[in-house]
Amino acid sequence: MSLTKRTWYATSRAGQRVKRFAFGFTLQVGSKQIRKSDASWTKEDAENAEAEYRLGVGLDEPTEPPAKTFGTVAGQYLDVKRGKPSWTDQKRTLERLLRAFGRDSLVSTLTAERIAQYQAKRRTEKSARRRDEDGIALRVSAATVNRELALLRHLLALAEEWGYIKKVPRIRLEKEPEGRLRFLSEPEISRLLAACQTSTHPDLASIVTVALNTGMRKGEVLGLTWDRVDFSRAVLLLEKTKSGRRREVPMNEDVDAVLSNRLGPPQGRVFISRGFRTAFDKAVEVAKLEDFRFHDLRHTAASYLVMRMGTLSEAQALLGHSDIKMTMRFAHLSPEHLRKAVARLNGLAPAPTTAPASAQDLAASAQNQHKAGTIDRVSRVTT
Repeated sequence: MSLTKRTWYATSRAGQRVKRFAFGFTLQVGSKQIRKSDASWTKEDAENAEAEYRLGVGLDEPTEPPAKTFGTVAGQYLDVKRGKPSWTDQKRTLERLLRAFGRDSLVSTLTAERIAQYQAKRRTEKSARRRDEDGIALRVSAATVNRELALLRHLLALAEEWGYIKKVPRIRLEKEPEGRLRFLSEPEISRLLAACQTSTHPDLASIVTVALNTGMRKGEVLGLTWDRVDFSRAVLLLEKTKSGRRREVPMNEDVDAVLSNRLGPPQGRVFISRGFRTAFDKAVEVAKLEDFRFHDLRHTAASYLVMRMGTLSEAQALLGHSDIKMTMRFAHLSPEHLRKAVARLNGLAPAPTTAPASAQDLAASAQNQHKAGTIDRVSRVTT
């Protein structure tokens, strides 16, 4: 970049000496040096003017991005995301996108039109897991479609950063209904734990117990290693969280009992993750839980914390929410939350010391005042 800044002094109309300057650029075109400046230009204006001039004389011919297939860029994306708690779920979602758009398609061919067509088609498809009361498969939810589109948008943003596409196509997300909040009743918790106890998966009951007592995400529970379990301080140290920030989760007596009673050397991962998803889905079916998924254990932990007089700030800290707005969805479960709020208004409008007059009393009082006023006026006239 060959920017220039020319400075000089001039006399204003008021006769004062003022400092003036002009941004510009110098450019060597063959044996000729080009100089341009303008007192009205800012530094950014000069940069833009130089770029336009270079294009105009052919010094900076626009180049096409290198041809990269969607499959290649998807592999690079997964490498960037490797180690994140949601990596497995993102890999599964990405496989769906690769089947839809074609693994060998150039990433530059993923236009806004093609993405909109995929979005419309996806909303008409039946979900493999969502069913109504009669067991009929429901359509894929807006939230599911949005998670897929958000992943695709992030992948394309990285592709632009890597120079594989010129610009990220515009992606419009679906309008979602108010956030889903499903949590278990106490009888449902008992049925689920009983079903987990009969499962062939050796760790299923322990995994569900830890999730219910800590509010940890599935990836956080399954990814927990023994070196992150601190029995001396009774905390679980979470390094890889969704927010990217380290978090400590206290252990209560139930969690401590689960981890203390486990057999085997304390090394590697605490729980066996292989076959977990199938085992959990089977336990949910045996327990006859409707519209329930593992993430709802997190909702259940937060809901009972709030209902048992825990504060929203405590729930926020336990769940690791970066924004209290995410925790406010549990506020309606706390009767104390609003009770304390309205208590702050005490004394604003004190109650009257006497009972309020009835409508008949007020009408009679008004009539008496009218008669008294009439008598008073007649008295003044006759006098």
